[in-house]
Amino acid sequence: MKVAFAGAGYMASEHAKAFSDIDGVQLVGVVGRSADRARQFAEANGIPAMFETITALYEQARPDILVVAVDEVALKSILAEAAPFDWTIMAEKPLGVNVDEADEIAAFMEKGSARLYVAMNRRLMGSTLSCMADVDSRDELRFIKVQDQQSYAEARDSGKPEVVVRNYMYANSIHLVDYLLTFGRGAVVSVTPIFSWEADSPGVVAASVEFSSGDRGLYEAIWNGPGPWAVSVSTPARRWEMRPLEQAAYQDAGQRRLVAVDADSRDTDFKPGLRLMADEAVRAATGDETALVPMAEAIRTMRLVAAIYGHRPYSE
Repeated sequence: MKVAFAGAGYMASEHAKAFSDIDGVQLVGVVGRSADRARQFAEANGIPAMFETITALYEQARPDILVVAVDEVALKSILAEAAPFDWTIMAEKPLGVNVDEADEIAAFMEKGSARLYVAMNRRLMGSTLSCMADVDSRDELRFIKVQDQQSYAEARDSGKPEVVVRNYMYANSIHLVDYLLTFGRGAVVSVTPIFSWEADSPGVVAASVEFSSGDRGLYEAIWNGPGPWAVSVSTPARRWEMRPLEQAAYQDAGQRRLVAVDADSRDTDFKPGLRLMADEAVRAATGDETALVPMAEAIRTMRLVAAIYGHRPYSE
């Protein structure tokens, strides 16, 4: 199984570490914006070849999997070049700068031969899987509460271009919003603003989300102030809490004590979620059933972000 990379930064390195741990996987090539960084990445990960274009990478290295770990602004052009080829693509989130760009990407990807998945790693963290296995074992309605914190200033300080800063709910809040679709069953039937987004004066944002199953969600975000990244999933029998997201604990009905769940070693030895995600990418490339998030599901998350932040109504 041959794996190649578009991008040679931090996330590409984390993905390379995860794929290198799988027997039978070969890391065969990289395309990077900076030749020096691509060379350093290749040397660090035992990758034999660097390429200037995605087309050259595909035609000469013939990878089965392309991992795309580039910035939000570059993603669309990379995917446009990769779309015609017969390979499995796993792209870092978000799927575009905003929901409109995500729809544009979906339109040209559907015409190509590539199979696109999005690296929603938090769906494959041990904390998420422990919670999901438990709530799936009982037919109970779920209340999903998501707490988010974001900052324009932090985005700018991290070097994000202004177009990404102004759309930072897609670049970063997507990590949290996706939990609503991870645990909420069925179609989204309504998204109701409680505290609306104000782009020029960000503060508190909150919205309720209802699903066709009867599950309900509540999203709240603190912009430009302190707050946690946290998720809870409550059912009549048991409440789960992930704060931080990598750590899961539960509280049974009638009890006050939180019971912690041991962390998965794959989430301590590797960036959380990436080691299992690499396994699932290999499964996808071989045509097996996979837990990777397909493009259509990633588009749902982008559309839910758009609805919560008042950019456009939600549609399945």
